[in-house]
Amino acid sequence: AGAAFTNPMFVLAWFVMIIALVLTIMSMLDYLVKARHLLRGSSEAAQASSEPHDPADSPTEIAALQMAIDERADAVIKLAIARNVTISTAESLTGGLIAAMLTSVAGSSAVVRGGIVSYVNEVKEELLGVSDEVLSRQGAVDETVALQMARGSLRELHTNLAVSVTGIAGPTGAEPGKPVGTVWLGCATQTGTEARVYHFEGGRQAVRLQTVLAALDTMETALNTLEARS
Repeated sequence: AGAAFTNPMFVLAWFVMIIALVLTIMSMLDYLVKARHLLRGSSEAAQASSEPHDPADSPTEIAALQMAIDERADAVIKLAIARNVTISTAESLTGGLIAAMLTSVAGSSAVVRGGIVSYVNEVKEELLGVSDEVLSRQGAVDETVALQMARGSLRELHTNLAVSVTGIAGPTGAEPGKPVGTVWLGCATQTGTEARVYHFEGGRQAVRLQTVLAALDTMETALNTLEARS
C-alpha cells in the first residue's frame, strides 16, 4: 500500500477524487441554501394538510349574515320593549356575541339585563347550575346542557326570557356524532324551556354568526308568544 503512494498517477487520481468530493459537497450546500424557502414551504404545506381545515368564509356571506343579525337584533329589542319583557343570554361558542348584538341597539338597556359567557364547563356548572354529571356523561354540546344553561340565565339574571347556545364552531373540537357546526340552542321563559339542535356549515366565523342569528330568531318567536307585562 505504501508503494502505491509513491506512484504519481495513483496520488493524482486520489487528489482529483478529493477535489471532486469537496466540489460535490459545496454544490449540495449551495443548493440547500438557495432552495430553503421551497423546502420550508413543503414542510409547512405538509403540516397544514395534517391539521383540521377551517373553510374560508365568503366576505359576501359574512356581510349578509351581519346585516340580518343587525336587523333581527333591532326587532327583538323593539318587541321586548313593547311587551315590557326582560331578556338575557348564556353563551358558550359565541363568547358573548348575542349579548353584544342586542346591546348594540339603542335603548336596549331597558330590557337587556345581561349575559353569562360560560365558555368552559366550570363556569357552566358554577354560574348556570349545569349538572356535572350531564357534562361528564354527555359533553357540553348537548340538549340538556342547553336547557340548563337557559334556565340558569333566566334564574341568575332575573329575566323573563333567556336563550343559551353551546356548540362546536371549529375548526377543531368535533366529536363522534357531533361534527363541527353542531349547535344546541335553548330558550327559557317563566312557563317552560325548550331546545333545538342546528347543523351549520362554513368556517368558524360563519358558524358563530349563524348561531347568533338563530338565537335572535328564537327570541323573536318567543317574544311573540309571551303576554305583554304591565
